[in-house]
Amino acid sequence: MTQLAQYFQNLNLPMGSGRDVQSQIAGDAGFLGWVTPDATYVDATSGLIDTFYDRTGLPVTFAASGAGARATLVDNQLAGFACAHFEGSAAEYDDYVSTGLTLATGAAFTFAAILRLQDLAENHAITGRYASITSRAVLQVTSGNLPRLLAENSFATGPVALASGVWELVVGSFDGVDKARLWHRGVTATATSTGGDTASGPLRLGTLEGDDFQAFDGDLGEAIYFSRDLLADPDDPTMNAIKILASQLYNINVGA
Repeated sequence: MTQLAQYFQNLNLPMGSGRDVQSQIAGDAGFLGWVTPDATYVDATSGLIDTFYDRTGLPVTFAASGAGARATLVDNQLAGFACAHFEGSAAEYDDYVSTGLTLATGAAFTFAAILRLQDLAENHAITGRYASITSRAVLQVTSGNLPRLLAENSFATGPVALASGVWELVVGSFDGVDKARLWHRGVTATATSTGGDTASGPLRLGTLEGDDFQAFDGDLGEAIYFSRDLLADPDDPTMNAIKILASQLYNINVGA
């Protein structure tokens, strides 16, 4: 039994359908991966690099560059779980974490992240991939502290700003045709793409192409990936399971 499964069992987090939260999320037909930091350290290039694991055993790799390349773990955040701290500076975090996951260009997807910002008034790339302003699939926080999903040449932006030091659930999706969606605190914003694509290559955590590009400055607890749009249906059972996870494990305000 995984650590998360044991936690759910102890906390008794069933869903109304009779399924538990973990089996609903990992059993979704579009489930790709569930990345979380682990309290195991390896030493590389003179820096401490935390190891990331997928909740279901899928590969997650760390790509480092330079002696200062490291990310640190913040231990015992909630119920004994650790989260990864990204410093948002090339001096602290030179490269990125690759999830080991890829998406077909132009295909539907959902990125769900549980995060906690440290510095405000900066652009933070949480996860995704980026080639250009018309070739991208990125979940980010803007310099105005608003959550945003970039897909093709469009972007959907949530209306409520994130605060420093507060755990938040942010979910972004693309329907594979032209609709980008961003969910935060019970509100879904929608935008329409008129062209472009969602880029190619592996999905990354913490920063995008190159060193310190929109580097995330804060803590990451969970990142969950799907190859379908969970926000198209407001009653999607897997999206509901993610909200239960965020509310019960991280005490996050998930709105209505």
